[in-house]
Amino acid sequence: MKFAILFLVLFSFLGAKELNLYALDSYFSKEILDEFENESGIKVNLSTFKDNFEMYSKLRMTYDANYDLITPASYMILALRDRGLLRKLDKKRINNLDKIMINYTNQAFDLHQEYSIPLTARIMGLLYNKLALGDLNINSWSDLFDVKFKDKILLLNEPDKMLQISLMSLGYLRNTRDNDEIKKAYDNLLSILKSAKFINIDTKLPLKERVSVRYMKDIALATMWINEAFVMKKEDANLEFIFPKENGAIWIDYLAITSNAKNVDNAYKFINFILRPDISIKISQHSGFNSVLNFDFIKTSVRKKEYEDIVFLSSKEADPIELQVDIRKVIKTYVDLLTSLKLAFDKEMRRALIIF
Repeated sequence: MKFAILFLVLFSFLGAKELNLYALDSYFSKEILDEFENESGIKVNLSTFKDNFEMYSKLRMTYDANYDLITPASYMILALRDRGLLRKLDKKRINNLDKIMINYTNQAFDLHQEYSIPLTARIMGLLYNKLALGDLNINSWSDLFDVKFKDKILLLNEPDKMLQISLMSLGYLRNTRDNDEIKKAYDNLLSILKSAKFINIDTKLPLKERVSVRYMKDIALATMWINEAFVMKKEDANLEFIFPKENGAIWIDYLAITSNAKNVDNAYKFINFILRPDISIKISQHSGFNSVLNFDFIKTSVRKKEYEDIVFLSSKEADPIELQVDIRKVIKTYVDLLTSLKLAFDKEMRRALIIF
């Protein structure tokens, strides 16, 4: 009996020095996790997912997976909450909440940040080549689908994101609950895959090394993340980046503690670590995504050379960009269509993946 009690005490002690993290595969470099482990003494057990639909399915199917902390996108928060998979947060335990851009907090899906804390923002627009365009002008996502640009468009290998772009190009809301509109956007996207070229952005490389202006050789316009676009613009004055008339596209990922978390205290410690300005910028440099912290806070806390390749939108610039917030009523449609869409992307990428 004494041995059993001693074992349980020892097991509890060891468990208190762990954090089971389930995150998008491009977020946390080994260096960032090592820094947290060295500072806190907490071992991070990292599991990764490719997209939010994979994450959602796994959490639903394996509730006892014992993840403590996850990184869902905005549109998954309500679906996870309704399934009882998220724990209410004690905001008194979280630092720097007031330093997060107001555009990324208090959204309709979590008005008072009861379940989620912004982690990063991903901002997409159109990158175009003025030489390849000639006298032609572009100002809309629908230009990607114009026959005059056949064989001259470049798509990110992000099927779920490209489906959202297709919705916008047809004049539909990103938050549509109309299954027919989503299916039309799916067909619309399929129509250009055979004439498109594709790129994979390797987040294992530093931001300045993961893209090249050579991507845009013979390309008129491309879907591109804002930070990568500005790195390329610095190399080639003939490249221009815009938010189309329908506006840019933004995806925000969040930190959320699971309802069955075993290491809650450690989850809060990790959240506070991530919301430090120096760590937020390191994540941006590693992932290419944007910090959610206010620029004024960043520039007074971090050396300029650490963030000079990261684009910061003002609240005024970010405010009109529609955020996808709730897909509960159409989640089955998205899951079904994205399964097929990923196969279509894989097939066409074997034909037209640009590699340098």
